[in-house]
Amino acid sequence: MKYMVHFLFRPESKGQAIETFERIGPHHHPGITFHSAWIGASSGDAFVLVEIASEESVALAVEPWKGYGELSIYPVIDIEQY
Repeated sequence: MKYMVHFLFRPESKGQAIETFERIGPHHHPGITFHSAWIGASSGDAFVLVEIASEESVALAVEPWKGYGELSIYPVIDIEQY
């Protein structure tokens, strides 16, 4: 299943959150297929698309970010599957 993780950084923590992502983000976890990540050009939003068997596994992978803002995890499907 694919999951879109939306993260809203607190303004003062954006740099640290990005460093944490680079070091231990979901793309470093076994079993997770990392598709891509996007950061808002002029906002504190980030979006990460991953694929893994369960939402619980995604939640564990993004746990290190919790201290930097708010996050939400959404199961998603390709538009062709709709």
